[in-house]
Amino acid sequence: MTAPQETRFASEAEFRAALDAVIARAERELRLFDANLERMRLEDKSRAELLADFLSHSPTRRLSIVVHDRGYAVAHGARLGALMRRFPNAIEIRESSDQLKHVAECFLLADTAHGAIRFHRDH
Repeated sequence: MTAPQETRFASEAEFRAALDAVIARAERELRLFDANLERMRLEDKSRAELLADFLSHSPTRRLSIVVHDRGYAVAHGARLGALMRRFPNAIEIRESSDQLKHVAECFLLADTAHGAIRFHRDH
């Protein structure tokens, strides 16, 4: 496993670059938490390809996603939908409970060592 590192980001582009770096370092599992997946841009071709590459390396790899609202992913999630059809046993998407709707953080965690964390989704 590669050593953890901390990189600060100050823009949307830097946040998405951090997401890409975390996906590239993942070896077993990715855990994602977001309001609706819009700003993480999982639909970008390059990010969807990174996720497909991650999942294709082993049938035991997992992608777990929790969102406050599935609406955006359902309406605009063609690539995510394709990944779910290609890796049906590896991807799980859940909607958060009402008790968690106030949580403003969004993050992507890889294994137990790497992560990209935005401490407030609007910053």
